[in-house]
Amino acid sequence: MPLAKRGCRELIMDDSTQPPQSDLYNAVHDVPMPPSIKVFGILQIVFGSMGCVCGGTGAGLVLLMMTNEEFAYGFEQGLTASHTEGYPSLLAITSVITLL
Repeated sequence: MPLAKRGCRELIMDDSTQPPQSDLYNAVHDVPMPPSIKVFGILQIVFGSMGCVCGGTGAGLVLLMMTNEEFAYGFEQGLTASHTEGYPSLLAITSVITLL
């Protein structure tokens, strides 16, 4: 006798731990949400806000350097004077890698 005729589906449905509910909305929304969803949501908010703040600061600095040549020159001199000789080439390499 095939499994479908023996009522295999009914046996599987009766084996569930949740009692059958007539309202499907409550059946879906009564299941507890795993804590990992909340943790990843909080992490997304934290790192997303950090990205917005850092991106906005970087964009503001770029706009300031584009409009004020004296500031851009002073910024470049201060950056290259406080680092080693190979820093400008390292900066160029990382800029190219970032654009890829």
